[in-house]
This record gives sequence, structure tokens and C-alpha cells, in this order.
Amino acid sequence: MRPDTAQWLPFSSADEQDPDLRSVLTRVLHTGLRQCGAIGLVAALLYVGLSVFGLGYDMTWTYESIVRGTFDNHVVAVGILVVAALSVIGLILAQTRCSLDKGRLFGWAAILVAAAVATFEGAVRSAFSTEYVILVYLLIVAIIPFRPLQVVGIGGSVALVVYLLGPSGLAWTGAPGLSSGMAKHLLFIVGGSVLVTGASIVLYRRHRSFGTTQASLQKKQDLLHRTQEVAQVGGWEYDPASDTVRGTEELYDILDLPSGSRFELASWLQFYAPDSRETVRDVMERCLQDGEPFDLEVSLSTATDERRAVRLRGTAESQPDDTLRLTGILQDITERQAMQRRLDEQERLLRSITGNVSDGIYRLVPGEGIVYANQAFAQLFGYDGASEMLGLDPQALDAQSEERPAPLRVPEDSTQNEEVLLRRRDGSTFVGLLGGTVVRDDDGAVQHVDGVVTDITDLKEREKTLKGERDRFETLFETLLQEG
Repeated sequence: MRPDTAQWLPFSSADEQDPDLRSVLTRVLHTGLRQCGAIGLVAALLYVGLSVFGLGYDMTWTYESIVRGTFDNHVVAVGILVVAALSVIGLILAQTRCSLDKGRLFGWAAILVAAAVATFEGAVRSAFSTEYVILVYLLIVAIIPFRPLQVVGIGGSVALVVYLLGPSGLAWTGAPGLSSGMAKHLLFIVGGSVLVTGASIVLYRRHRSFGTTQASLQKKQDLLHRTQEVAQVGGWEYDPASDTVRGTEELYDILDLPSGSRFELASWLQFYAPDSRETVRDVMERCLQDGEPFDLEVSLSTATDERRAVRLRGTAESQPDDTLRLTGILQDITERQAMQRRLDEQERLLRSITGNVSDGIYRLVPGEGIVYANQAFAQLFGYDGASEMLGLDPQALDAQSEERPAPLRVPEDSTQNEEVLLRRRDGSTFVGLLGGTVVRDDDGAVQHVDGVVTDITDLKEREKTLKGERDRFETLFETLLQEG
């Protein structure tokens, strides 16, 4: 059966596979067991009180006197004790937070036991009425969130109890046949079961709708709580009428306060640094008067005197009584500011290093060209500033572009450097020593190239001059040897 079809069937248990929905139904069960237990105890006490003290009935432990006598103005203690015991068990199950299946099983058993007591006593008194059985049946079904199919099963069980213990039932006659009176009782039970089942369908769909809504709301609240916890954001609200500030759990964590704390505006302002208090007060007053929202970064001291940097945001909201309240967030940005300071320091250090070295440093991204260059790199190629080289096709910088299809591509072996002939902006050339690192992704494609260019033109000229001097010296030496 398709899920979208199953969810509309009143007898389907597919909905309860959702743990959040099942949790909500379990809470409904616990509430129902408390109500049912309380109602049972109160009903037992009222019945005894009204019967014994109000009507003057006698109290007896068993049905013996009723069976032997011709009167029935006796209150049988065992029946009252059974009802009281079931009520106490229901309260205990609710207090111990029993599972949904255990609670339903108890509810089913309670209906059958109560029906058995009522049926047996009615048969003994010769005053059996199925209205009481149907009333108990309806009461427990209304309180405990049974599935409609389970309600049908309970109705069949109740009918079986009446058939066994009711007047002219199997337990009294020993004959399986149905008398006309028993047939009327069973017919009434069947009709009542149909009505109770119809009511249970409405109730179960209501429980399901309520449970689905509650589960969805709980998921959103959990997500919001986790988001606030990760982002270190707390919500707050200020009510000018009561001069009270209150907030979420995350707010109290940021301020190192006990959960659920409330304080006046003056106490709220005392958390902020002395040079920030007036600013916070002014923006809150303007927000109340003009509806102007605010967003500022200030510092504060928590209840444990810990210094923190925070971002404070707020806005005014109208209430049904035309008054205004301020709501907003407080975000702990201490770590973010510390991290930003470290990043700024590292960036300044990097800029200082790359700006002061004489070698040209660059980053080349395939398809994008040069995405970073220091000032020394720009000067090597005759540009005024590094910004002029961003996005530049490296093909324009290589004097041997026909021979090197991938200009400025450093050797794969980062331990080896390569001498290349490079072209300046004005068309002149120089010999550069090219080194660096090729960075690849998981598939082996080149992500970017971080390279270093050193101008070795003068060095090459000196090498050429030294080589010429050495050649002349060797020629002169050989000439002297031949003449000698």
C-alpha cells in the first residue's frame, strides 16, 4: 500500500512509525492515564459516600448477601476496590512514563475488568444495564489514544464479557444459546461499539493532527536551539510595562546566569561596559519611541566577570493592547573577533613578507590567468602595480610562447628550477628563474600554480663574461705552451 494512501486510512498504524509523533501520542497517553485515574478514584469515593452516608446503604465485602436476600441496597466493597486499584495503576503508569503500547494494553484490560465487574454485579442484582458498560468504554477510549482498529477489538471483547457474565449468559446457564434479553444486550453493545469507534476515528485523527503539528514544532524548536547554540545567539525580550528583561536558554548561557532569570532594564544595562551603557540605553529608547531597529557591537561583562564582545540587535513589536515590546538577539562574537584579529595579523605578516622580498610571487589559475601578484612581480614585468596584472593572460609574459604552451607553469618537481625567457610590458626581455608548486585536485587536474620568478639576467651576463675571460685565459695559456 502506498504511504500517501495509508495515511488517510483510520485503521492504519503507518503514522506511528514516526518517533516524534509516537512521542507526542505517548504524552497524550500519560495525560489520559492521569485523568482516568483521578476520575476513577473520585467516582469510587463519591459512590461510596453517596450510597453509604447519603442513602444509608450497607457496606458488604462480597455479593453473598445480595444473592441470598431479596434486596440490593448494599455497596459491595470488592467492586469499588477493583475500580480504585485500576485507577491507582493508571496513575502509577503515568508517573513512570510507560510506553504507548503498555498504556494501551492497560487501557484495554481496564475496560474489560470494569465491564466484567459491572456486568457481573448487574446480573447478580438482576438489574443489568449496558449503558454503564458503554459509558466506561467511551470514557477510556476518549482518554487513551487508541487506534480505531483497536477500539473495534475492544468492543468485541466487551461484547464477549457481556455474553459470558451478563444475565442468562454462558456463565449462569451453561448453554451457548442466546436468549432474547441477551440478544438485545449484545445488539446494544454492537451499536454502541459502532458509535464509539466512529468517535475514536475523529479523536485519533485529532490526536494525529495534533501530534504531527507538535512533532513538527518540536523539530523546529530543536533545530532553532541547535542553531542558536552553534551560532552562540540568544534571544531576549524587554517589556516596558513591567520593566522586565527575559530571554532564551542561550542568552543565560552567554551571560552566565541561571536559567529563567528575569531582571530590570537597569540590571540589563549593568552587564555592558561603562562606555557602552548609554549607547545601549539610547538605541533602546529610540526603538520604543520611533520604532527604529538597532544593530551594534559592544562589550559586556558576564555574571562571572568574564569579558565578552557581543552583537546586540533589537526591534519593536506591537502587542494586542497597543503597547510595544522590544525583542532581539544577543550574539557572542568574542571568538569571531579574536579570530579576525589573528587573520588580520597573518595577512599583515604575509603582505609584509611578499611586499619586501625582491623575488616576484604569483598565483596562476587555469582559465582565469593571474589572480595574485606581489609588487616585486609587477616591477619585474614593468607594471606600476600588482593590480594591473590581475586576470592577465600569462601568454603575454612569455617570450618563448611558441615553445612553451603553458607559460609560467613551474616544473612538477618543486625541487627543480627552470630558466625561462620572459617579456616585459615594453617588449624587452629578461631571463627568469622559475620555481614553485603545482596544486592539483583529487582527479589530478591543476587547480592553481604558486610560483616565484627571480630575475637572473645580470647573473647570466656575469656568467657569460666570466666564461669569455676563462676562454681567453685558456687560449693564452695554450699559446705560451706552444711557443715554449
